[in-house]
Amino acid sequence: MKFNLFVSVMKGFEIPACEEMKDLLEQLGDTNPQVTTSVAQGIILAYTNLDPFIVIKKIKELIQKDKFRYFLILKLRPIESVVEADLDEIKQVCSKLAEKKIKNDETFRITLERRFTNVARNDLITAAASNIDRKVDLKQADKIVFIEVLEDSVGISILSPEDEVSIIKEQEKRDFKMFEDQLKKDE
Repeated sequence: MKFNLFVSVMKGFEIPACEEMKDLLEQLGDTNPQVTTSVAQGIILAYTNLDPFIVIKKIKELIQKDKFRYFLILKLRPIESVVEADLDEIKQVCSKLAEKKIKNDETFRITLERRFTNVARNDLITAAASNIDRKVDLKQADKIVFIEVLEDSVGISILSPEDEVSIIKEQEKRDFKMFEDQLKKDE
């Protein structure tokens, strides 16, 4: 299955989480989302006809409005390209995406997740970074080259920090803002 959203969910609840994700995508306007479990516990894959980066933005808006009624979805990341677990393909895709999305004066880091694969971590990082002619910053990079290896499939994206959503962190931000607003009212 092709996918453009990589979704972390509560372990053991992958099947109901697929229904939850499908319902969420339909609520956001996708008339035919595809959602499936993966070989990894706690991971589901989704394909939406919507722009996955816009989906992330809309989910954050729902959370801030306190209208997020889903409980099994924990974290979402958009995926821009899915390729075979071939180092040359990974190298080409990372290079192409970096050229478009990482400005010359910006820094990057690679975030790599490997599940059910024999491809070595260092080989993946070397392939991904070899043609990206930008500075590396492991602590506060401007962009994140996100690589998710799941068996023989590799999902790749170049993300800004705001391009992914952790449901719990967003809810905490919302609750803290509400608390601050209440304190200001009480003054």
